[in-house]
Amino acid sequence: MFVLFFGTNKGTLPQRAIARKLATFIYFGFLERLKSIVRQDEICEPVAFDVHEMSEVGLSKVRHVGGWAVRKVLSRARRYVQKNVHRNPVPPWPLLKINKEFVNY
Repeated sequence: MFVLFFGTNKGTLPQRAIARKLATFIYFGFLERLKSIVRQDEICEPVAFDVHEMSEVGLSKVRHVGGWAVRKVLSRARRYVQKNVHRNPVPPWPLLKINKEFVNY
């Protein structure tokens, strides 16, 4: 970046300060742009469809994605347990919620 703006690899303290401010400005500008794009994607309405009218190919894709999601959740829970098996404490958040519901029942 120094070479681009100042024509040298080593910069003085003021040059480094300017370069840092420019880099920060560009970085946060990029993040704002990215945030606006993601926000537009989140605004999209869900697509309603009737599962009973789906073809066999469509149903198999839904089953495949559902199986992938379940496997991902189970793998994450298993890693959590393996990582925290010797810790004293709090169960994972879903179990904590379930335990509280049973205690209050």
